[in-house]
Amino acid sequence: MTRAPAPFPLERLADIPERPEDFRLLERIPLTRKPQSWPLELSAVVGDEQPMVVLYYLVKVLYSPSAKRIVSIVDVISLYEDPGKPIPGLITELTGITDDMVQRQRIDDALVASWLSDDPLVVAHNAQFDRPFFEKRFVTLGHLSWACSASGIDWKALGFESRKLEYLLLRLGWFYEGHRAATDCLAMAWLFHLLPESVANLLSEADRRTVLGKVRISP
Repeated sequence: MTRAPAPFPLERLADIPERPEDFRLLERIPLTRKPQSWPLELSAVVGDEQPMVVLYYLVKVLYSPSAKRIVSIVDVISLYEDPGKPIPGLITELTGITDDMVQRQRIDDALVASWLSDDPLVVAHNAQFDRPFFEKRFVTLGHLSWACSASGIDWKALGFESRKLEYLLLRLGWFYEGHRAATDCLAMAWLFHLLPESVANLLSEADRRTVLGKVRISP
């Protein structure tokens, strides 16, 4: 069972001004707040933006090679697919996805292919796990190249002791509800926005237009 976060202790607010060094502030990632509208500009850079996408819960963003940062989130769509069998209770507990949510749902292959028509590099935070599921489901897209934002970035050199997505953002003062494709995708995009040097480091070895990917497809 996933442990629920402790309620915010409003009664402790008076203690913060007296001992600010003993407290840390955590804020919800703004991209995961509702309602949200797109496109959303993150940084004003014009001229050389290149498209990137997060998969399954599709998040299309623009990356500027000259500025070496994500400059905007263009659009977001959410896709479900009925696995043809009941979703295990543990998966529902972790992801919030129920049988009713996916019943008779089918991912539009043409839509996914159109989002990836530029033959981009796909980046997932656990590409070793995500890639086989993606390539099994979308066999015509097996030619795409992949990179892993967990193992492909030297997080230790950037001052982090772990490469887990939730930990990286907590260290930077942000939180989100994990284990949901939607929030995981947006959290990764927000992390790259906060630490442009991380995505620049990852892309320096690829030198291609990029897709940020989080694949959640039931086998």
